[in-house]
Amino acid sequence: ALLGALHEDYWLPWLVLDIVVKNSTTRDVLYAVYFPRVQLGMTALLGLFVFYIFSFFAFQNYREDFNDYDDCITLWNCLKIFFKGMATNGGVADFMNFSIGFRFVSDVIYYVVIIVVLMNIVFGIIIDTFGALRSAKEERLKDTVSKCFVCGIDDIQFDRLEADGFKRHIVQDHNMWNYFYYIVFIWEQDKD
Repeated sequence: ALLGALHEDYWLPWLVLDIVVKNSTTRDVLYAVYFPRVQLGMTALLGLFVFYIFSFFAFQNYREDFNDYDDCITLWNCLKIFFKGMATNGGVADFMNFSIGFRFVSDVIYYVVIIVVLMNIVFGIIIDTFGALRSAKEERLKDTVSKCFVCGIDDIQFDRLEADGFKRHIVQDHNMWNYFYYIVFIWEQDKD
C-alpha cells in the first residue's frame, strides 16, 4: 500500500492478493502448487526435454512445413514454436501446413504426449495435493469439535459413559476459558 501510494500505481493491484492471507481456501490453492514444487519442477524439466526432442525432430525433418518458413529456421525458434503450440488447441500443427503421413503421426504423438499426458500429470499433482490439504483441514476441524483439547480424549468416550458427557466434560472438567483465565492470571502475577 505504501509503495502504491508513494512510489507507483503499479503496486496497487497486488493488494488483492491479501485474500490468500485471510482465506484458508485460497491459501490451500496456493499451497497446492507450492508444496509439490519439486515434483512440478521435475515434471517441467521432463517437459522441457520432451519439447526439445520434438522440436529437434521437426527442425531436422519438417522445417519447410511451417506456415512461415522463418518460424523454424533455427532450433531455438523451433523450440519456441513448440512452446507456443502448447497453448493452442491443435498443438504445434496449428503453425504448420496440413500434412497426412509420418508428420501427421508425429503431430498426434506430440499432442498426446505434451497436451494430454504431461499437462494431466501437472494437473494431477496439483489436484492430489489440494485434496490432501483439504483432508488435513477436515481432520483438524474434526479434532477441534470432537476431542477435548486439554486431555485429547474423543467425545465418544465421554458420551458412552453418560448422555451429553462430552459437553459436560468441556464445560465443567476442562473448560477452555478457565485454562485461559488461569494463563492470564499467571501473566498478571508479580514476578516475585
